[in-house]
Amino acid sequence: MPFRRGLPEWTTLLVLVSVWGSSFALTKIAVQTIPPIWVPALRLVLAAVLLAAVMAVRRISWPRGANNWLWLAWFAVIGNIMPFFMISWATQHVASSLAGILMAVNPLLVLVLSRLLLPDEPVRLSNVIGFLIGFAGVVMLIGPAALLQLGDAGIELAAQFALILAAFGYASMNVSARLAPKMGLIPLSAGTMFVAALMALAAAIIHDPNGLVGVSTSSATAVLLLALFPTTLATLCLYWLVARAGSRFLAMSNYAVPVFAILVGWFFLHERLDAGDLAGFALICLGLAISESRLLEIVLRQRPEER
Repeated sequence: MPFRRGLPEWTTLLVLVSVWGSSFALTKIAVQTIPPIWVPALRLVLAAVLLAAVMAVRRISWPRGANNWLWLAWFAVIGNIMPFFMISWATQHVASSLAGILMAVNPLLVLVLSRLLLPDEPVRLSNVIGFLIGFAGVVMLIGPAALLQLGDAGIELAAQFALILAAFGYASMNVSARLAPKMGLIPLSAGTMFVAALMALAAAIIHDPNGLVGVSTSSATAVLLLALFPTTLATLCLYWLVARAGSRFLAMSNYAVPVFAILVGWFFLHERLDAGDLAGFALICLGLAISESRLLEIVLRQRPEER
């Protein structure tokens, strides 16, 4: 069946951009009175309950077999627990808008991992040039001076590296999905959330059993919204959109999510980005555009007499 890209698909893409872009500001509000280790735990538990309800209503069977559940555990750690915790911790020390920008390196990391783990994914010249430009944007965001003085780096630099590690987790999950056994989209999502919720909740209880004492209403509301929209709703919309419009159509969110994160951080949290941050974001977007386009490669491969 050919991919469809009509009003329903564009509307769903807009919903995804909105909920993903707002997740960084919501996380920054949540960690004001909730420890970073508890934010992903609560978010995942609520999402797991909601997705389990979807499974029950639609009478969908859960995945079976030890091999499937080992894959679900891997997805839970690399694609949920680790990045959720890294983002929760990092947003205590950097602007939520900067966190959204650094997540834009995800497709660049997917490019590298695909080359290493998926031999059937060829790397084109445009991919390499796009990656180098995008990497230059990351260096500009972090600051060349900070990278040259890692030993004296402060908590802000550590937070930026934590955000890049979170993006690496998302990229690893994207590539791993190509290697995992087929389980069905909703069972895969619900099973991953179930395992992630159990692991994250156990870690939170062991590490900080009194972490929910003194939680403010705003933080609790932020966690609830994180569970409902960037986690549960986004997961269902993501799988529906990939099936209807394809992954290339979804890839456009890589440009829009950071922009939405910047706007939300500016409007609701009064955050400001300097010229260097915006220039770094522009380089990342340029790198993504070149990496996903074959135009540059066609031009560079033309013979002189054809130009």
